[in-house]
Amino acid sequence: MDKNNCCTVCTGLNREYEGRDESETKTKFNSEFFKNVREELKINKRQKEEKKSIVEKLQEDLSKAREEKAELVEEAYRTIMKLLR
Repeated sequence: MDKNNCCTVCTGLNREYEGRDESETKTKFNSEFFKNVREELKINKRQKEEKKSIVEKLQEDLSKAREEKAELVEEAYRTIMKLLR
């Protein structure tokens, strides 16, 4: 394009074109948004740790219940066998 916004490739046509401005968009650092995201991250981290400890406790309770169940079944079996003799 030349100074008059005419195409320099198409010499005989004298067509005019609009020039484009390639402006760069810059993002501002929003400290308030950053603080909010940081707080949300901390809260989510705490909740994750709490859930993890709850799951571990429930797994321990489940394993204890299974062991107790096995002991009770064994005791019931021995008692039944003793009564049948």
